[in-house]
Amino acid sequence: FFSCFFVMQTERPIEVYLNVYDLVEHNRYVHSIGVGAYHTGVEIMGTEYSFGRLEIEGATGVFECPPKSVLPLRESILMGEIKTTPQHIADVIDSLKPEFLGTSYQVLTRNCNHFSDALCRQLLGQSIPAYVNRLSWLGTFVQCLLPPEFQSNVPEQIPVPPNRFPGNPSKLSEVPDANVKSKSLTEEDLTQRRERHARAAMKRLQQIQ
Repeated sequence: FFSCFFVMQTERPIEVYLNVYDLVEHNRYVHSIGVGAYHTGVEIMGTEYSFGRLEIEGATGVFECPPKSVLPLRESILMGEIKTTPQHIADVIDSLKPEFLGTSYQVLTRNCNHFSDALCRQLLGQSIPAYVNRLSWLGTFVQCLLPPEFQSNVPEQIPVPPNRFPGNPSKLSEVPDANVKSKSLTEEDLTQRRERHARAAMKRLQQIQ
């Protein structure tokens, strides 16, 4: 017990690696232009830490596994070295677990790469390479064109704001129908909106290239 406690409390240089995995084979065609679909995990002292979806309310999505064992490995990047104790490493990871609950996982806005970035920032004060999560960033601009599972969660109902004007609200119903103008989005409006989002995303992609 005392030897284990001593090891956990002893400062030493600890290397931090980012292991980047290919999620799809198409990465070999687009990796050179700085995009692709990737999974990442942070390797520290022989253990890899990552984040995934877990359908258990209140449970963290942070998990650990043997290094370089998840998917086809693209590269292992030495992010840096930190002189600290193993206990400090464990404390930092534990502090992130409540922030990355399994039910909060979202492909575009809260995925494994967001966790890897948060952990590297906490330990080393630096972000992971931008290309790793660039596809998710671009996807946020065209969410309306993507399947529901790729879109951010939205509340089922929009809260009704409180009445900010004095008077009897029932008087609104007394306004003649001819003076009430309402407009709903038509299928043509939705198509035009999707096209604008797609053009904006392509423009951003060209700027990145």
